[in-house]
Amino acid sequence: MADSKVYVIAPREVNGKLCGEVPLSWLNGRELKIWYDSSAPYLCKFDFSTDDRRFSYSASEHYYKRGLQRWVYEFNMYGYDVKIEIAMASAVPIPTYMYPLDDLLGCQCPSAYLTDGVLFVVRLHADECAKSAEPSVRLPARSATPTSDEDFLPQYDDELLRLAGLTRQFLRRLLEIVQRRGVVKSAELAKALKLPKQSQRLGMALSVLVQERLIYQKSSDSYSKHPADYQPAPEEMMWSVVKYVCDNPGAETGELAKATGTNVSHISKIARHLAAQGLIRRQLVVKRRGIANSATWLHYPAD
Repeated sequence: MADSKVYVIAPREVNGKLCGEVPLSWLNGRELKIWYDSSAPYLCKFDFSTDDRRFSYSASEHYYKRGLQRWVYEFNMYGYDVKIEIAMASAVPIPTYMYPLDDLLGCQCPSAYLTDGVLFVVRLHADECAKSAEPSVRLPARSATPTSDEDFLPQYDDELLRLAGLTRQFLRRLLEIVQRRGVVKSAELAKALKLPKQSQRLGMALSVLVQERLIYQKSSDSYSKHPADYQPAPEEMMWSVVKYVCDNPGAETGELAKATGTNVSHISKIARHLAAQGLIRRQLVVKRRGIANSATWLHYPAD
């Protein structure tokens, strides 16, 4: 095992980014610089560099829990398989708030708090340690396409799908179109499925496939079979949705739209993106609407 250590870093600001260093003891004293860019997409917040090389990768995992964010990056560095887990705590812009550090530091110091500034807590693994260290929680894995409709999305009840205007066969057909074309626009999907361009049925189906990480949103009106760094709203709005869901578990889509001052279509795209990233949890349930039942999304904290 080359290295398996935890480092607590108070980063400094350099050209609008936060930067801190950790030693790479197995590489003759090299230092690894860790750069944090608040404006980057969720999975690309951090870059890494040494004196002669820069490493820019998307995170393989990202978690959000009670205000704490944690990322996991895995890549090859000078012939070593490296796994870097980074957690970040910030008492900014409310310096009077005492941020508990026991989650970050492994509950070894329950009386330690952050009262000002920003901290990175970095756990660094290399060589065989990168293979053996497993996190406790993962983002939802991209599922392999099952061989039969009966095995496709078994977590969704047939009656619930029917109330949402969907069938397993319809969802599978939509998935196959995206997989076959690679990247496809919403209007092209509607045409291929003989639906109106603003089809509610298509929107519901896309929500299911995106949040289950079977397809990925590439832009405001296109979808891809490969992961993309697109996010459907500014980061400030995205986190305001996460916070509202944490404060109001079970909120419906219309309630989220009203709370954030946007429309239902836009908030649906935000919510399914957050669910795909593991930041919130969405559950399709039956609700009584007047004299009939209908399917609706409820939103819960990821915890």
